[in-house]
Amino acid sequence: MIKRLNEHKGMYALLIAVAAMIAITIYGSCSAEEDDDYYSDNELSTRAEREMGRGNEGNGTIIYPCAENIIDDNVILTKMREVWQETLNLATPTSRRECGFYIYWKYANKEFYPGEVVYGDPKTGTQRCTITLGKYENENEVCGRFHTHPPLSTYPTDSHRHRATGPSTEDIDAAYKSKMPGFVCDYACPEIYVFTPKDTTYQIYLYGPDRRIK
Repeated sequence: MIKRLNEHKGMYALLIAVAAMIAITIYGSCSAEEDDDYYSDNELSTRAEREMGRGNEGNGTIIYPCAENIIDDNVILTKMREVWQETLNLATPTSRRECGFYIYWKYANKEFYPGEVVYGDPKTGTQRCTITLGKYENENEVCGRFHTHPPLSTYPTDSHRHRATGPSTEDIDAAYKSKMPGFVCDYACPEIYVFTPKDTTYQIYLYGPDRRIK
């Protein structure tokens, strides 16, 4: 009787020990899963930040801002206006030239900044104005291109010379070739003449891709 009782006690103690071990295992497994989920969330968040820094969806392609966001930036818009005014100042009865710059965007702080201003060769008489912006200052951060179209200040006042405003075919082709949006500052009227005042209302025209595609 005593022996059987002792056996029962031994079996009962063994069952309690097994149950405790199972409970510890289950609790430990749940805790481990919760920790794994926690770290997985952090890892995913970090990975998302990393991928967005390089690009999106892990393909290593930077997602650049769209043209509307660029033109809405006060720093860039102010610079565009300054360069337009400089274009007007450079337009004399004997010479005129286009001005422009590349537009850059820093992913780290989501800030835009203008590149160095570039000047086209001075043109006289009926010569056509052109501009070449040249190489990028930062290939990874460039996101747009801007230039101006000057008034027809070098043509004789009795001339019937006129031109359409806005981006030219060459401008549009250049924007698509560079795979980034283009902006040109020109007069707001459909076309200008040699007698159109330099201070006539102007606007900024958008053309080319909606955003840079690297």
